[in-house]
Formats: sequence, C-alpha cells, structure tokens
Amino acid sequence: MPYIADQKTIADRVHILEEHNHSPQLVAPAGASSITLTCTASAWTHGGKTQIIAAGAISDHFDIHWVLIDGISANGQYEIILYSGLAAAEVEIARLATARNSNFTAEGALPTQMRVQEPGTRISGSVASSTGNADTLGVKLFYHEY
Repeated sequence: MPYIADQKTIADRVHILEEHNHSPQLVAPAGASSITLTCTASAWTHGGKTQIIAAGAISDHFDIHWVLIDGISANGQYEIILYSGLAAAEVEIARLATARNSNFTAEGALPTQMRVQEPGTRISGSVASSTGNADTLGVKLFYHEY
C-alpha cells in the first residue's frame, strides 16, 4: 500500500488504497513527445540529468508505476535512473534496464516502483549504456495521484 506520512488513521489508509487502485493513470509529458535522455561517451557512465516533470507540475502526492522507453538509438544495454528533487540536489528513486540488438528491442513500458512523492516534486532522469557512445532513448512516465 502506498505510504503518505501525514495519513495516519485506518480511514486515511483505506482512502489512499482506494485512490491507488481506482484513480486514473496519467502520463508525463502529456500531449508531447517523449523526453530524450543521452548517455555519455563512456560505457556505463550516466549522462547528465534531464528534467522529465517540472517542479510544481503535479499538485498531489504521486508515484510512478511504468516508464515508457522508445526511440533507442543504437544496439546495446541501457540503464535508466529516475531522480526526485531540484537540479543539483536529486536523489535516486528508481532504476530500470532495457536493451536493443539487431533482432530485438525492449522498447515499451517497463514497470517500476518507488515511494510516494510529495506534491510539486521535480522528476529527472539519466541513462548509461554498454556502448561507450552518446546514445539516446526517449522516456514517458505513467503515474497515479493520491
């Protein structure tokens, strides 16, 4: 069950569970292309952090359940990290992996799990690859509000 610190009574917890199970899934960025994450030109070294959800954009508690990966630019293995917090003060909240080769690409929605985020939390991401090139991929986030 999702945990929100100021929700202490059983009724509060039931409400959170109800919201978790029955609130609509939302997408970020909505009505826009995926956010491109870029690797550094060094294998397994994460590129710079790129904003996916701006601070203040989500006004309720929320958590991310799925990450859409698309547009993988080159064959290789990839590791994506999601962060919460303002620029230069980000904290890792989730880590995912995907791959592409000449016969298969693992583009699509990957499940993830994390703590419930506070209203207004900024989310960013970074990516590293096995190739040692400045490869790219796109991400969109599927989330629930509470």
